[in-house]
Amino acid sequence: MSRPGFRSSRALVGAVAFASLAATAACGGPSAEAPAEGTRAHPVTVSFWAWTKGSQQVADEFNRTHDTIKVKFEEIPSGGLGGYPKITNALKAGIAPDVLSIEYPSLAQFVSQGSLKDISAYMTPDVKKKFLPQTIELTTMGDRNWAVPSDAAPQIFYYRKDLFAKYGVEPPKTWADFRTAARQVEKAA
Repeated sequence: MSRPGFRSSRALVGAVAFASLAATAACGGPSAEAPAEGTRAHPVTVSFWAWTKGSQQVADEFNRTHDTIKVKFEEIPSGGLGGYPKITNALKAGIAPDVLSIEYPSLAQFVSQGSLKDISAYMTPDVKKKFLPQTIELTTMGDRNWAVPSDAAPQIFYYRKDLFAKYGVEPPKTWADFRTAARQVEKAA
């Protein structure tokens, strides 16, 4: 079963291979060989839309090192700055790219619209172990994989050591501890 915007399973395989390479290359990890669905004379072309810095260089490197799959990259505005309307319009017109960038919080919207294809069959344990488990969770809905993770943003928080020391509150180690500590400091102040 195909979804709107995907021209063939062959392109999807190439898209998953490219996305896996792009993500692992961006993380400095080893790259996987792309499935050889095309030939040197007639390579499969995979269209890729993204706004992420360095995407063009990753696509160029992929093209340089793969003879049977070629990536045609197009830079688009980031999601909230015009990328999502462009993607939505392309999906409606049946001219969506094979691979595109979608931020984790927006993934559910595209899945619920039927715009993305279930790629679980391609997300083997060997592929998944190249990514942080938390990023795999962000791209999994209903026990199905809908995207290949492309980044992981570090999360940090700051607290005022002087206030915690003044009120005898232990520094938090978990988010639950942080909530409790914040309430303790608020009460004491």
